[in-house]
Amino acid sequence: MSSTTPEQLFTESIAANRALANTIQTVNTEQNTRFNELQTLSGQQFSDQKTQIEQQLADHKKQADDHLNSSTDKVDKKLQEVNNFIKNNDFLGDSDLPGVQRNAIFQGFINNSISGSGSGGFKSQDLASGSNVDRYLHFKTTINVHDQDTMFRFHMVGYSYGSGKIINEIFSGYCQSTSGRILNTDTQGTSNPFIYVGSDGDVFLRVNFYSTYHTTIRIDAMHIQPGKLLKYGDVQGFVSQKSLLL
Repeated sequence: MSSTTPEQLFTESIAANRALANTIQTVNTEQNTRFNELQTLSGQQFSDQKTQIEQQLADHKKQADDHLNSSTDKVDKKLQEVNNFIKNNDFLGDSDLPGVQRNAIFQGFINNSISGSGSGGFKSQDLASGSNVDRYLHFKTTINVHDQDTMFRFHMVGYSYGSGKIINEIFSGYCQSTSGRILNTDTQGTSNPFIYVGSDGDVFLRVNFYSTYHTTIRIDAMHIQPGKLLKYGDVQGFVSQKSLLL
């Protein structure tokens, strides 16, 4: 994918809007000219000319609408390219070497500790309402113990206002495809960090809070050899009272 700078996006957006304005101005000018011509006609000539002009104006309006839609699509596409470039290329270190870190492969916010309502990477919740019991945050990754031998290291940071805690957790381990297990796991942190395997073989990261009210989390990934470097969208977050999502 060719990268597009914000400056190029701005220039292309201005050009598209100017072209659209010129098209609209042309339609308005032609409309005024044609209706002035109608003032000199009468009877059947007026009716015929009116029908013809209305059809021409309808055609011009369609062209203007098509141009507007095309310009909007182009701007949206360029904006998406810029966003994707930022999300997929936020590296710390040489991206061609093991040990490089990709920042913010997951970002999410939980607003309400009771309902589990959230945004960003948190996609679903499974909570009983009306009580403030322990909440587990599960993070499903695209690393699968059956696919290939993969070593991994994730760094989770953030802040949980409801629990009054700084979030600073580290998860590491090795997925051995021949045995379908995770070996030599290690975790560090104060939010009970834990690693487990789901029923489909995907690796889950988990932390635990008394209250998730106003909790914000970001996860960074390091490329460990042998392994793969995850990107934005490869991790999904779930809020639940269940200790395991199997």
